[in-house]
Amino acid sequence: MIWYAICLHLVWGLCILADSRTAGVTAIHHVSLVMFRSSAATGLLMLAVAGLAFAGMVIENKMTIVLLLIPQQSVLMLSAVGAVVASFGGHFADGVPRPHAFIFADQTPAILSAILHTVAFLDIYFAKDDA
Repeated sequence: MIWYAICLHLVWGLCILADSRTAGVTAIHHVSLVMFRSSAATGLLMLAVAGLAFAGMVIENKMTIVLLLIPQQSVLMLSAVGAVVASFGGHFADGVPRPHAFIFADQTPAILSAILHTVAFLDIYFAKDDA
């Protein structure tokens, strides 16, 4: 799950930097809105989060891993909140109205990513040390 999120944030970051309108995608919009209100900064944030998580996955110290995964966890949670808000609001971030269930089904990957990343994060945090 951590590797999936690393790849996801790399793709999101590169897409945002290639076309600033990508920051308006529902799963990304809330992050952009809360963090910077700037698509370039949001794109760089996504790349930084991916880089920190990657560094965390190649380091052997459990506390360092946990600390390096916190930014990724935060971004995934913001994305999930944005997806839930869109679902309850009945419209995507760009204002296109759709039935609540339609949006929820469309945004389920963002919500599940946050939940499953939390499970993986907690698994790493509470894992017994081999030593």
